[in-house]
Amino acid sequence: MRYALIACMTYSPSPRLVLLPILFAAACTSSDSDLCQEAIDLVQECTGVQAIYPPEGCIGSYEKQAEAVLAGGCQELNSDKSDSFLCSPLFSWLGQCPVIPLSQVSALESVDDVCSTARANDPLCVSLRTADQLARLSATSSSSVDQENARSAWESAIAEARKALLDDADSARRDPVYRYLLRERTMSLLVYNVLTELGSRPAPTDYAKQAQRVISEHFPSYEEGAFPLALLEHAPQTTELCNSDNPQGLLIFPGVVRLTERDEFSEQAQAIESALSCFHVRRVETGSFVEPSINADQGEIAAAALSEEFGNIPLHTLGYSQGATNSLTTLVNKPDIRERVRSVLVMNSAAHGSEVADVGASLLSNVVGQFSETCNNDFIAPLCESALADSPIPSDFLLELMAQGMGVPVGTLNQFIAAEDQVSDAPNLREFFLRHLPGIESLTTNTSDTFWAQRSSELPQHALYYSFRSVISDTSANLPPSNALFHSHLGRINSQLPYNDMQVRLENQSLGDSVAQLEVVGPVAEGNHWQWELATGAVPEDTMPASMTDRIPHREILVGYFQTLVEFGVTE
Repeated sequence: MRYALIACMTYSPSPRLVLLPILFAAACTSSDSDLCQEAIDLVQECTGVQAIYPPEGCIGSYEKQAEAVLAGGCQELNSDKSDSFLCSPLFSWLGQCPVIPLSQVSALESVDDVCSTARANDPLCVSLRTADQLARLSATSSSSVDQENARSAWESAIAEARKALLDDADSARRDPVYRYLLRERTMSLLVYNVLTELGSRPAPTDYAKQAQRVISEHFPSYEEGAFPLALLEHAPQTTELCNSDNPQGLLIFPGVVRLTERDEFSEQAQAIESALSCFHVRRVETGSFVEPSINADQGEIAAAALSEEFGNIPLHTLGYSQGATNSLTTLVNKPDIRERVRSVLVMNSAAHGSEVADVGASLLSNVVGQFSETCNNDFIAPLCESALADSPIPSDFLLELMAQGMGVPVGTLNQFIAAEDQVSDAPNLREFFLRHLPGIESLTTNTSDTFWAQRSSELPQHALYYSFRSVISDTSANLPPSNALFHSHLGRINSQLPYNDMQVRLENQSLGDSVAQLEVVGPVAEGNHWQWELATGAVPEDTMPASMTDRIPHREILVGYFQTLVEFGVTE
């Protein structure tokens, strides 16, 4: 998600342009509610402490937190609860609350958590505990017997998981043990694919040591040995289960801003089809800053293309950033796709909104509003009509502004806008803004809250959901300067939980709600919003250095995930 959010801080008007600087200047003047100031005044009255007004304005989470402070009043602020008034929602803006360690925030369910005493004799738990214990033993043993025993136990656990799904699919998907095993196997196959280059070379002789190196590099918030099954060499068992007799369709929904070349996920798609002959991949040609319902229509077109070639085969979806929202909207809007879907993968999901989008929507709403308000004047109306009707391509000033916010060269932005006309044609500048505002608004926290409150019950309950999440904990290695402002902004929303990928806070990346019991919440990876999805060189060097993507196993993670689905019976 890259937005032109820096207008108020960066614009330097072109001498050829008169109208737009006026509109942007007006847009930079806050017209938001004054709830934040009321909350600040209340805190000072109740506690004597002077808070700071949010520099982004009283929007999104800031406004919601202000409402909470006002609702609680002095009694809440001065209560003797363990969460003192300094850690009330208002004061999280100031960074005065102790930060919860990432290792605690990213903690996952353990074997003991999912296999309680009540399930001591459950076949799936017996297999899981045995596999876990033997994997831990084999990680420190050079004995081939120990490793073979661990592999055998692991295969038994997978067999039990497959059997559970085939016997009672609904119960299996809702079983924490089944989802735990699937999560661990996904990590196991990610590591295996990295160490063997997708099976093209032999595994290293010191497999456990090298496996831990991979895990520590990409998932540094977890202690050594946290994923014992991933330390065991265990090749994917998919050959007999995935072939032309069992075709599967995969719809990939890219992010909110499409690349100029429109080739997102091409490398990953090729790797998936190469490793798994039963999968047939189609990228959904969504538009940039386009509302999800329009993008859902594009999803229907992609699904129809698969059906025309392969019949009404089972479907799987992968949604990245706004693509997660687009995929979920497709599932609730398109009954045929909803009935056929088997799995739903979201990566760095914006399905619960982003406070970055809150700022962007607020700014753009003001701009759109000013088109009507400012131009409703006899003196300036002719100038407005000329500026707005001149061309579907914005002026040089606006191009520069948008390019800087989106992270694309100005020279390619004309191509970008022209390509957008294929999805949502905009005959003039006014229409360009009007048609793209809903796409940004779809990523706001308010709009996302509305979706989950009103439509999440329509999401399929017969599918498996998986959330891939990442945050930037090493800013020197993984935070591009182009997005430092966004990363800082998101970190201030809740200073106790500042973790974010520079576009979406960690708290908002998993789905939960109506699909919580069907969702595998993946381990938290290290990386920014683009690193795990975009291939090297996909964005300009000054937007994100290629070194940030060179070291990311883009293909290996997705191949491992879909190999796991095959092994666990999700494709049957």
